[in-house]
Amino acid sequence: MFGMTSLSINVTHGKAATDFICSLPQVDSDKLGTMGLSGGGTMALWMSLCDERFKATEIICYSDLWGHFGIRDLNYCGMQVAPGLYKLVDLPDLQGLLAPHPLLIDIGANDSCFKVDSAIACFSVAMCHIG
Repeated sequence: MFGMTSLSINVTHGKAATDFICSLPQVDSDKLGTMGLSGGGTMALWMSLCDERFKATEIICYSDLWGHFGIRDLNYCGMQVAPGLYKLVDLPDLQGLLAPHPLLIDIGANDSCFKVDSAIACFSVAMCHIG
């Protein structure tokens, strides 16, 4: 309604938190990485896409095809999607944009949200993009 999404607000907050962390004397801002599980995996992906300070990413249980977890399974929260984005790209396309930075994708064998069949399919497509 206000031209914002939960995802964009969360990324804005994440960038502010990263600004603070980078201001600390004991932090080497040239060696930042991000990781997260489920909604945190969403944040890890989007923070790495939106903030060039992140040099490595670990996505835990947020590797799936939007057509599967978002449409087939109807299993997502509002912070994991952006309206209209699916017309342009799918999740593995976004993961592929992280190259050449290191990317570790963890798929949970018993994850009931991001199911193994489509998580493996997402991973396979992302790896094809990366090369």
